[in-house]
This record gives sequence, structure tokens and C-alpha cells, in this order.
Amino acid sequence: DLMLHYNEMLSRKQFADSSEIELMSRLQAVLPQSYKLMILACLDDGEVSAIKVCSMMGDTGVYLFGATTERGRGNGASYIMDWWILTWLRDNGYLWYDLGGAGDPNVNQYKRGLAGKNGSAEQFVGKFYVTVNSTTLLAFTLADKVWQVGAQINKRIKASKR
Repeated sequence: DLMLHYNEMLSRKQFADSSEIELMSRLQAVLPQSYKLMILACLDDGEVSAIKVCSMMGDTGVYLFGATTERGRGNGASYIMDWWILTWLRDNGYLWYDLGGAGDPNVNQYKRGLAGKNGSAEQFVGKFYVTVNSTTLLAFTLADKVWQVGAQINKRIKASKR
């Protein structure tokens, strides 16, 4: 269901998918239970309204992927799910919920709607590497470049299949 609704949402919103959602699916299959992603669906009269995928790292819950159907846009399913996730995180000792998407006006609008007057949208300041020597810095820099090229190739392959 996740991929069906996710692809439907991408098409509806005309988003270019820069995520690695297919990689996450493969990882989920091999991760130990304690590292599995939290995959949630919000149902309205038995019909999917929204789906969210989260990970927990340290003291933070991290939103990874999600999709909202047309029905979900009308019934506030995404907000309901995020409030459920926030409650679950609080009840399980987590301190933060990272929605990602810093700088994206649509994401910032959503965050303002979720947090109201008490929340704040943080700005993305860029990537930083902390290394012990120049060799490690070079390795991180090269790995990042390889990842970027791989992501671009993956986008082109996906686009050519459409």
C-alpha cells in the first residue's frame, strides 16, 4: 500500500522524488526487529487516508516518508498521525520529532499547522563533516559525491520508466 499511495501522491503534487524509499523497503526486510522502521497507516472507514514511515535514533523520532490520499487531505489524517506519533515518542522517552524538509515552503506550512504558535521551523544550514584527519575527510567527501551521483542516476532511471 505504501508505494501505491506514495506514487499517487507524487503524481498528484507533481513532486520529483529524491528519496530512497525503495532502498528503505529493502533495508526493512533485513533489519533486526529493534532497528525496524515504524510504518503507520491512518484508516477512515477502512480506507487508507495517510501512511507515514519513521525511524527512531537516540532521543529523536525522524519522519522519513509519507503519503496522503485525497481523502486524507480532507480529513486531516496527516495531522492526526503526527499527533499520534508525537504522543508515542513522548510516552517512549524520545525528546524530539524531526519532520525534515527544512526550507521547503510546503513543509514549513505543514509544520506551522501542526505546531501552531508554540513551534518553530528551523533552517537547514548545510552539511558538515567532523573528522579526525584529512584522509577521513577525503573519504567522507568522496562518499558523499558518489552518493549524489548515484541519486541522480536513480532519478534518471525512475524518470525513464514513467
